[in-house]
Amino acid sequence: MEKILFGITNLCVGGAERVLVDIANKISDNYEIEIFTIYSKRRI
Repeated sequence: MEKILFGITNLCVGGAERVLVDIANKISDNYEIEIFTIYSKRRI
């Protein structure tokens, strides 16, 4: 099975996050999906 890695800064509530999860769910029958997040509690 082919693999797909998605990268996003975080998975907090928001539009881009929701779209990413929806896409991952739709294609998960045909691909092995991983989601890579970069999250920091520190605000700049």
